This record gives sequence, C-alpha cells and structure tokens, in this order.
Amino acid sequence: MEAALKFLSRTERFEGEVRKHLSTFDHSEVDTLIESLKLRNIINDERAIQSYLRVHTGRKGAGLFKMEAELRSKGVSDQTISLLAEMVSEPDTALDALSGKFQPKEELKPKMFRFLVSRGFSYDSAHSAIRKFLSSGV
Repeated sequence: MEAALKFLSRTERFEGEVRKHLSTFDHSEVDTLIESLKLRNIINDERAIQSYLRVHTGRKGAGLFKMEAELRSKGVSDQTISLLAEMVSEPDTALDALSGKFQPKEELKPKMFRFLVSRGFSYDSAHSAIRKFLSSGV
C-alpha cells in the first residue's frame, strides 16, 4: 500500500500505470488494493485524463495518435483512451500548436505540416488547421 501511495502522491495516475508499477507484488493483493483506491477516489481514470490533457494540449500540444500511443505504453485501457478522443478537438489543438510556433506565411506550409504530423496529428487535422491558420492570420 505504501508503494502505491508514494507513486500516486506526485501526480494523477491511471489504473493501468499503478498496476504496471506494482507488477512485482502479488496479483490478488494488487487487485484488492486498486479496488480500495478506486472506492476512495484516489485512482480515477477520468480525472487522470483531464490532468493529462492539460499538460499535452495547447501551444505545445500533441495529436491524438501520439497521446494514444503514450497512454497505451503506460498500460491505460482502451475504454479510457476512448474518453480522450471525445474530449479533444484535434484541429483546435493543432491550431494552438501552430500559433505558438509559426507566423502565418504560405511558404512555411510544408514545414507546418511536418511539424504537426511529427506531433501525432492526423493528416486531415493538420491540413485543416494549416488552412484555418493561414486564412485567419492567427
């Protein structure tokens, strides 16, 4: 229990992260502990997703592909990851990322596209955000 609480004390964690962190302990004890922590609302995947989004969106934003891959590597369930897709407007996040990095100049379009795709945005979202960014002069 002490190892779990120490791990949870720094930041919001997903259930999968806690399971992964405690994988060296007895499986049945870990299950019991996690259920107890969920009942006390110490582990809450929805709250952890909101915390994760605050960090990973905005001017230094990441796209859905990148965020989903990172969450899967942390052991987050597909059901929880599906919450992420509902909460994120990828074109808006891409637009925020562009406005923090570029001036709205047509000649920078290929560079903007590479930048967004490397951050995990879909091709459609990248094209949409670039079009909007160049037309609005954000």
